[in-house]
Amino acid sequence: MWTTTSYSTLWGYYGYGWTGVYSPGGMRKDTTLVVETLIHSVPLDKLLWAGVSTTTNPEKAPVFIKELVDAAVKEMKKQGLVK
Repeated sequence: MWTTTSYSTLWGYYGYGWTGVYSPGGMRKDTTLVVETLIHSVPLDKLLWAGVSTTTNPEKAPVFIKELVDAAVKEMKKQGLVK
């Protein structure tokens, strides 16, 4: 869906609403998978690392999850959190 507004700045839209809406014919269904990864230290009661990953229309969720884990471990190694 595409819309236009009657404001020209980020903060100028309050109170104006939308001036026009265009909705193309047909429907589209997308699946968005968002995974938040949080690594906590229980003894320190502290968040050590956090990351958010998003994918749209994954063909195979298990493949995405494996790639996500691999990428998260690589990033944590880069930051010295994993040996």
